[in-house]
Amino acid sequence: RLIKNNTPGNYTFILQATKEVPRRLMNEKRKTIGLRVSSNPIALALLEKMGEPLMSCSLILPGNDFAESDPEEIKDTLGKQVDLIIH
Repeated sequence: RLIKNNTPGNYTFILQATKEVPRRLMNEKRKTIGLRVSSNPIALALLEKMGEPLMSCSLILPGNDFAESDPEEIKDTLGKQVDLIIH
């Protein structure tokens, strides 16, 4: 009920991972996985077009302690190593 009442929205729900969740997708120590149901129109359009869940991750570059959040800095740093950056 909590998820249904708060989605779509700006919440990430941390759930206990089941055996069906691939190991590479879950938090290794806590055996959890985060679930977000976005209200962002671009994300919703991508999900509708793909017809399946979308996986994302935080970008923490080598030597940095924090995740990158500025799309222009990411573009400058990674150049042509990524296909698409959506702001």
